[in-house]
Amino acid sequence: MEESKYTKIIFEMAEWGNTISALLYFQKEICLLNSWSYSEIWQLDQSEKFMVWAGYWSNKNSHFEKFAKYSSYFKFANGIGLIGKSWEQKHPVICDNLAAEQAFLRSDIAVKSKLNSMIAIPILKEDQVTNIISVYFDQITEFDKKECAEVFNSLNQYSLNKIP
Repeated sequence: MEESKYTKIIFEMAEWGNTISALLYFQKEICLLNSWSYSEIWQLDQSEKFMVWAGYWSNKNSHFEKFAKYSSYFKFANGIGLIGKSWEQKHPVICDNLAAEQAFLRSDIAVKSKLNSMIAIPILKEDQVTNIISVYFDQITEFDKKECAEVFNSLNQYSLNKIP
């Protein structure tokens, strides 16, 4: 099986002390590799009933700071919102137009931040979703969709069970 360009980054994740630190590193690396401007990490809370915000990466911190802060107040149940849909389906969820998406409760501030599209990528560990990486775009392209699918497939090809 052919290794993806994300394989090296995935193997480097095992060197980080915990899953969130590893995923924060991973999101930064994939964003830099693909010239993506903004990404968030969501994680299961202790009750495993909600996905809660766990951090973000941005190439323009001050530009996305308000959106990141606003996101930090949200949590999503399984099947609710785009994060919850990705959790429920165990597959990436694509939204081409956040302003028109009723399930996206942060659309006003997202659009003001020039974040008009997103892809939510679930992270599976032993067939259970433990985290979601959401990548946001001004305008999503077919290239972005293809790369996010490759990220998802690469993460599932290599076990994350080695990360504490």
